[in-house]
Amino acid sequence: MKNRCLVFALCFLPLSMAVTADDGIMVNVRLPDCPWADSRLEIELARRLSTIRNVPVTWVDSSVRSWYDNHPKATFDDLVAVGKRLGGRYLVDILIDRIDLEKRKVTVIPLTVFRYRVFGVLTGTMRIIDVEKNRLVGLKEICYEVKASDQWQFTEDDPTDPTLLIPPDRRYLLFQRLDRKAAAELFKEIRKLSRGAYRGR
Repeated sequence: MKNRCLVFALCFLPLSMAVTADDGIMVNVRLPDCPWADSRLEIELARRLSTIRNVPVTWVDSSVRSWYDNHPKATFDDLVAVGKRLGGRYLVDILIDRIDLEKRKVTVIPLTVFRYRVFGVLTGTMRIIDVEKNRLVGLKEICYEVKASDQWQFTEDDPTDPTLLIPPDRRYLLFQRLDRKAAAELFKEIRKLSRGAYRGR
């Protein structure tokens, strides 16, 4: 019985090592300028990715980021080449094209009372490429939003009213919540690539 367990352990060991060696995950996040607050999406996502202990997760280096800047419309083959250059198995390319505030009007009493719902909104695309198999294994449209407190107007319906943009301190907290929500959802998708090796903290 002991010998059988030993044989099983020796057979399993190379498999567990192969998961670590072959399934490296490479992550690249491209962010637009936000007119309202600096994005902390990369910081929030990196904090979550650090909990994947048994599969190497790396971020693209500055030279690759420079390459992305010069190739804003990178093709699939371009991305595969980047993945091979970095030496991992999966390349997760996250392109965020919009981080902004949205105001949505709800009429409470016609011509008298108006309520505006204000949201922080983040949209984009996430592509997951299996570099080894030269195959796109995931394509996800990203759209996350968090709601601020409602803003009210009486008599005048003025969507350009600065008060609808909410005060700067609350705006900052709104975008922090948005970054945390987006990072948590993106992490769920990336974590699947670890094939069960994720153990958390």
